[in-house]
Amino acid sequence: IREAALGIALIDKRGHVIEGNPALLAMLGYSPEELRGMDFTRINHPENAEASWKNFQQLLTGQQDVCRVETRYLRKDGWIGWGRQSISLVRETGGKPQFAIALFEDITERRESEEKIRTYQEQLQSLASELSLTEERERRRLATVLHDHIAQLLVVAKAKFEKIQESSLYRSFAKPMEEIRRLIDESIRYTRSLVFELSPPILYDLGFEPAMEWLAEHMQQQYGLEVVVEDDDQPKPLDNEARVLLFRAVRELLFNVLKHAQTSRARVCLLGDGDHLRVIVEDNGVGFTPDKLCALSGKIEGFGLFSIRERLNYFGGHMEIESIPGEVTRVILTVPVQTDILKRNTCLATPAPARVSLPPVAPKVVSRRSSKSPPPSRAGLT
Repeated sequence: IREAALGIALIDKRGHVIEGNPALLAMLGYSPEELRGMDFTRINHPENAEASWKNFQQLLTGQQDVCRVETRYLRKDGWIGWGRQSISLVRETGGKPQFAIALFEDITERRESEEKIRTYQEQLQSLASELSLTEERERRRLATVLHDHIAQLLVVAKAKFEKIQESSLYRSFAKPMEEIRRLIDESIRYTRSLVFELSPPILYDLGFEPAMEWLAEHMQQQYGLEVVVEDDDQPKPLDNEARVLLFRAVRELLFNVLKHAQTSRARVCLLGDGDHLRVIVEDNGVGFTPDKLCALSGKIEGFGLFSIRERLNYFGGHMEIESIPGEVTRVILTVPVQTDILKRNTCLATPAPARVSLPPVAPKVVSRRSSKSPPPSRAGLT
């Protein structure tokens, strides 16, 4: 015991230290005389002393055989460290407790390293989210420039060109002029499409639910993926940052359906759940196993899911993934809503309908809109 590298103490049934070895004395900064007879709970930080005494009592009453905890300890000079503490009883022949042996290992360096890692992770998470938000602000700025300047200039150019069509000069150059008109029309269409790809105005002008309807139409028109959007019509107050986060996440998940699910149908459910909003993206494609998802963690596909999870965590939300190979894949995104707005809306609203349950994905799906959401395809297109 005296030569052991770990701190070791013998403790009587009243919780007093009988003796401590040199490693424990060095760890705590006490002399043998100061440590002898001390209540062992004084070794622990005052906030942890009561829990240590309860654990010791459970040892004496036979409720547990060994007590192992990681706890803070207090040196004689007031310095606070972290230690791993393991206490077990030595019993007499008849089973009656005789004394306890406590092992103390200093783990301060390890705990400090873990805390630093957690801090770095939080900082990286915060930086990644800030970069994402900055990217979205820049996207919106570029979309505004395209819509307010370039698209409008093209529209004016088209109007002036149509005026030229009425002149006799146009007939002399009908074929090349028609080609120019076609190029202008194509440029206008491409510019409007680019505006929505960069930052859909409908997301800011009409809100999250209409933006989901627009995204469903866009995925079907551009990529052939039929997406059903179902809304429970509960209030879903979100700030712009949360809207953007969920919109980008849902779009990423729908592209994953296109790339991996081997199906042409998906479903997006929007559920107001008290102080949280749940968005469920579901498909009845090939599915996958959790092991396969872990194997993808170092690839682009896995990184996309990892990125979504990290961004949700930063906003106080989380992501759950449920998948059965050959049957269904369901990704559940949960974020907190703006409770202050929700309370104000609730005071003015009529009683809300019961929460919608989620039946399994049907083999065939018919697209439909929520009765509450207006058709979004015209908003922001001018």
